[in-house]
Parts: sequence; structure tokens; C-alpha cells
Amino acid sequence: MKIKLIPFLTYAFSLFLVIWYLTALYWVAHPKVSDMYRFYYIEQMMYDWPGEKGLQIPLNQKLYFGTTREKGEQIYHRDKHWSKAKEEFAVSSASRAGIYFKLNEEDVATPFILSFHGASEKNASKMQIYLNGKPQETVHLDTDIATHSIALSNDFYEDPNKTNHLEFQLDEEQMLVMDWLQMDNVRDVE
Repeated sequence: MKIKLIPFLTYAFSLFLVIWYLTALYWVAHPKVSDMYRFYYIEQMMYDWPGEKGLQIPLNQKLYFGTTREKGEQIYHRDKHWSKAKEEFAVSSASRAGIYFKLNEEDVATPFILSFHGASEKNASKMQIYLNGKPQETVHLDTDIATHSIALSNDFYEDPNKTNHLEFQLDEEQMLVMDWLQMDNVRDVE
């Protein structure tokens, strides 16, 4: 009896190891990670590491692209189309760049005002703003940095766990210069 039990235990243990190995391979191929981790490490879609809860964007607060600000005031939501931030601003590495963000559920009851302080690098240009791939508004940028504001509808908001992508795209091949960005809820502005 003892002799027949040893081969059975060996086969059972071998089967357990094979199943464990296949499970580990599945976990490697299909990791259950946060959006921030997936965007930054796996898909390499983000320039900055925002931290595990870093995609929540605070409303009614300026977020700065430059490096001279305190940690809570800097924006860590930039997509991969930005170059390294300068002291006071950031420059896109292409004619388009954007940020990823999430909103709190209670913040989506009304439309939003997006304000930003930006310019085009070489000459005046039109910039189209997209939210989750849908065109929002066109802004005329000059080479002098200036503040621009546009209204964003809240119809893009479907799920509090969904990560949104706000993209700025210039109509010419030149860089975008951005100093700060702020998102306000309309009810707080009026």
C-alpha cells in the first residue's frame, strides 16, 4: 500500500506544479493592475508616474507642468507625447500631447471649464482639443503664452473607474508649450 501511494503522490504533486506554472503564466500575460500601472509600465502610454491614486484630477486648482512647484501642484498625468519638463513649463515632443485623468462621481453633475496657459512653439496655430477621442473645441494659439478657456460637456463621463484622455493637437508640425492646466466645475465658477 505504501509503495503504491508514493507514485500517486508524485503524480499528484507534479500535476499541481504544472497547474501552478500555467496559472503563473496566465497571470504574467493578463496582470490585474491599476490603470496607472498599466499605462506607465506595461503600455508605456504615460510620461510621468502619477502613483496609484494619481489620476484623480483636483477641480478648481491649477496643476503646473514645470518642475519648480510643490509636489501637490505639479501635474503627473502627462501622456507619452511630452518632453522633460523645464523649470516653468513643459513642451510636447510632437504636435500633439495630452493628459490622462479621472474624476470623482460627485464632480460630474455639470459641465466643466478647462483653462490652460499655453502657446505654440514657432508660429500661430490652431489647436483642436479632444476628450476621449471626440473633438471638443478649436483654440487659436499664438507664440506668446496666454490663458485659454473652453467648456467641456460632461457627456463623456460614463464610469467613475474609467480613465479619460484629454488631447491637444496642433494643425502644424510644431511643439506645444504648456505652463499650467485647470479644470473647474461650472457650478463652482458661476
